[in-house]
Amino acid sequence: MAAKRLTRKEIVRQDVIQQTLTETSSWLVRNLSYIFAIVAIVLVTILVGYLWQTYQQSVEAELQTKFSDALAKYHASVTEAEDIQSQDQANPEASQVPSPKYEFATAKERSEQALSAFSELSEDYSGMRLGVLSQYYVGLTLIDQDKLEEAKTVLSSLVAESEFADISNLARNALVQVAVSENDDKEAIRLLKEILEEPSPNFPQQMILMRLAQNQETTGDYEAALRNYKRISAEYAGSSFATKAQTKIDYLEIRGVSVEEERPAEEDQASETPE
Repeated sequence: MAAKRLTRKEIVRQDVIQQTLTETSSWLVRNLSYIFAIVAIVLVTILVGYLWQTYQQSVEAELQTKFSDALAKYHASVTEAEDIQSQDQANPEASQVPSPKYEFATAKERSEQALSAFSELSEDYSGMRLGVLSQYYVGLTLIDQDKLEEAKTVLSSLVAESEFADISNLARNALVQVAVSENDDKEAIRLLKEILEEPSPNFPQQMILMRLAQNQETTGDYEAALRNYKRISAEYAGSSFATKAQTKIDYLEIRGVSVEEERPAEEDQASETPE
């Protein structure tokens, strides 16, 4: 049986395919070194990314372990050795209960151990969230030790530099408590306003507004206090804060305190337009 003869169109198509394959193979041969280089770069990039991710995960795991250990020191019980011995003698079964990870003889010893642990974490992991949170605990332990000026320096630095709004507000809240203990209500008001301006879920607005109004009332700024109480009553109606705010509103208004109602901008412009 005679072989089928190709048509001219089929011959041309076959020649084109053969030419394409020839050119492709020639290009691959000429650029083989470049192809190997690109493949190598891609593989190295993937490997470096994997190693970096693995390293980051190991660092975070190590940090979490160290932070948990520091927290255990911060919340450890303070127990005199003589008390433990007397309790064991009175109740033999108590000695079989697993003891906490840390126990300290005095609150001072506990605070010093926690301060050392958190200080190390805040320095070694300053760019990470738990490292920043450790700085907050450094401030708290300094407050526990009545080193208020050092505590204010540490916490103020955290507020100025932290990129985590919730931790910044934790620091502001601690500073508010220090300010109140020093009868510095104006500083407490300033800090509470900062929390309002940089809100975070761990500090509900109605709670901060209530504390702000209470501090304003303490300083004698009754109009500002009334304005914030009314804001709580209007914006958070039905909440426990709104109920407390309404009680304060009634009290201040009975005393003759009032605030000028804010008018819409359109009304202000209309009143300024000459007839």
